[in-house]
Amino acid sequence: MAFLCFLSILRLGVLSKSQLVFAQLNDEPTLLAINKELIVPGWGVNGTNFCNWKGIDCDLNQAFVTSALRELSSLKDLRFFNISNNVLVGEIPDELKSLEKLEDFQVSGNKLNGSIPFWVGNLTNLRVFTAYENQLVGEIPDNLGSVSELELLTLHSNQLEGPIPKSIFASGKLEVLVLTQNRLTGDIPELVGHCKGLSNIRIGNNDLVRVIPRAIGNVSGLTYFEADNNNLSCSNLTLLNLASNGFTGVIPPELGQLINLQELILYENSLFGEIPKSILACKNLNKLDLSNNRFNGTIPNAICDMSRLQYLLLGQNSLKGEIPRQSIHVVGYYGWRVLELGKH
Repeated sequence: MAFLCFLSILRLGVLSKSQLVFAQLNDEPTLLAINKELIVPGWGVNGTNFCNWKGIDCDLNQAFVTSALRELSSLKDLRFFNISNNVLVGEIPDELKSLEKLEDFQVSGNKLNGSIPFWVGNLTNLRVFTAYENQLVGEIPDNLGSVSELELLTLHSNQLEGPIPKSIFASGKLEVLVLTQNRLTGDIPELVGHCKGLSNIRIGNNDLVRVIPRAIGNVSGLTYFEADNNNLSCSNLTLLNLASNGFTGVIPPELGQLINLQELILYENSLFGEIPKSILACKNLNKLDLSNNRFNGTIPNAICDMSRLQYLLLGQNSLKGEIPRQSIHVVGYYGWRVLELGKH
């Protein structure tokens, strides 16, 4: 019969305290093979059940209990802690708060419950914290903003609730934020614009409301933004800059719903197809830069009816046909400052 076993390195004393090994061991032959390499006293004694060997704990339900993790609190110099994708149950033990030098703390893919401990926000060296695909409840601790080095935070597929804390954007170093499939409420804090290097935001399948903040236009490194199945609105977005990202495909017609959009900057991608007429619904557009893509077709005549448009850059595409005659009047009458058509 297969059992799930826990090797307690502290009790075995066969590795240094800076090392930690979790293993899923299925049967006695596997343990004997390890014993052949490590020569652990008391292992392989004839007539004894391997669950009684020194340092082995077996759980007939094939699930670690987190009480076993409490022994790890003495590893004061531990920097990387990854127990993901086991079947750990229970709460994240408070004893682990003594691991103050942790830089990478990963407990994802288990059956952990309870809330995210407040002390996680006291791990000042933490760069990575993942606790996704568990059964965690409660709010995301506000003091995570005290972790000035935090770069990656993934907490998706839990039962977390409450708002997204403003504090987690305070340091400006956050690069990846994944909070999908929870019960989060409120809106996205304006402070998100402080994280210039934030490349990936996934907050879909929550109960978020209100509007996407204008400050998200300041997140120059943003390449992936997922917010489906919420109650969010982009109607107040004024700047959308997705330049130089290697995007392919056509411009989605939904962009025409951004009625307050003033700048749409998509240069240096691999976008193709015709310039969508839906863009013409953005009556407040001041700057439209579609240069260095693979657009084809003709320039829509109605683009000249966009009275607030001052910068139109369409160079380095595959557009054809005539330049709209109205553009001659537009440049002088409406006050266009830049009309760049370049090579086609």
